[in-house]
Amino acid sequence: MYTIFRPITIVSSLYFSFILWQLKMIFSILLYLRDYVKALFTLVHVYYLGIIYVIYEFFEDCRTGVKMTSRKMLLNNKIEKWTRILKQMRTDKFDDSGDVDSSKLVAVITGADGTIGSELLKYLLAMDFNVFAVGLSPPTNQFQNLDNLHFIKCDLGNINEVFAAVESIQLSSDRIDLLILNAAMFLSPKIGWLPYRREMIIGAQIIERHLAVNVLANAQLFASLSQRLEQSVLSSGRAIFVSSCSARAGDLSLLLKKQDERFWCRHLNGYKSYADSKLLLSAYVQYLNKVLRSRDSQISVASVHPGVVPGKFYKNVFWPFRSFINWILAPFMRTPLQAATQILDIAFSPSLDSPNNSNNLYYENGVPSKINALQNQENIWLYGRCVREMIVDNDEESLSFNINTGNFDENSKQKQLEKSSAEFFERLLSEAGAI
Repeated sequence: MYTIFRPITIVSSLYFSFILWQLKMIFSILLYLRDYVKALFTLVHVYYLGIIYVIYEFFEDCRTGVKMTSRKMLLNNKIEKWTRILKQMRTDKFDDSGDVDSSKLVAVITGADGTIGSELLKYLLAMDFNVFAVGLSPPTNQFQNLDNLHFIKCDLGNINEVFAAVESIQLSSDRIDLLILNAAMFLSPKIGWLPYRREMIIGAQIIERHLAVNVLANAQLFASLSQRLEQSVLSSGRAIFVSSCSARAGDLSLLLKKQDERFWCRHLNGYKSYADSKLLLSAYVQYLNKVLRSRDSQISVASVHPGVVPGKFYKNVFWPFRSFINWILAPFMRTPLQAATQILDIAFSPSLDSPNNSNNLYYENGVPSKINALQNQENIWLYGRCVREMIVDNDEESLSFNINTGNFDENSKQKQLEKSSAEFFERLLSEAGAI
């Protein structure tokens, strides 16, 4: 009897295992389809936001008179205004000693070869800044042979090149007055960077490229250059993270569900990845601001939506949409110069130093603007920690010591660049309870 029922039992077991496997497959497919539908909704949401913001910004710029202001007049008026503000910020820094530092201000800007970045560069050079331009391509010929412009070639999707750029800046300048993190990736392939501290990213092998460039590279540059910003001759060193209205279409729910690895590696479509990266970037700025305020830092941070601007930023967009944006909508959109003006208006705003400026650090049209997804302060702390755990801080003092003594080789350089939790992030952890 046993020999008769044993094959039946085995077959039944295999049958139920097969049914269970099929159910799991169906469930996985349904989950994927749900995520795919969400990603398609994000695509539609991004275009909807783009159209709404084009219309709103057009009428706002007409109301303020910016649309009717000539390029030359806008440049001259803003440069005169900002020069006056910067002079006052220098005076405020040295009020006690009375000895105002009159040396050139130092700026670091990423994406200086881009549509908005090139206009930012014109502004800064016109104000006699000493500028370090970090990017894939050198600035155009009009910027060649300038003593106060230093180009550093860097692919922000490659962590090795990010560290090399940091080292070059640190060796060239003992302070930074303005850091503008303007570079961004839109509609890229899936491939990202391979972080050094792979064991710290919960087993993930690669990072989705939008998140790598738009979030982690910016966070890494800020962390590595924060000590230089503390030495600014202005009342506070300024770090401006260029965000986007697309952040309003972002979704960070995977981080709230503790599914960090899935979040950092997932790519459903470029629109969703871009929106998520800009939302996380703005969240990280709010996190940084709370930490910096808690330790009375001399650094002020903000994220800015500069406006919807036509240009090569949309080079990977489906060509009918790209043509519609760059040709049909272009007359109604902000010019690159107007967008650059929006960024620098915030960068040089005295209100960034205000102790009350702590909750809304995302700016649109020159004023703080709320993003609904970033109103929960506990979530801000969680998002900030998720980013912080993905980057490496640079032990600058050890690096400088080895260079100065001549005992500097590739192995020691690598160890120091990979050494985590130097002064900046030690403070973050020790002051977590104060936030």
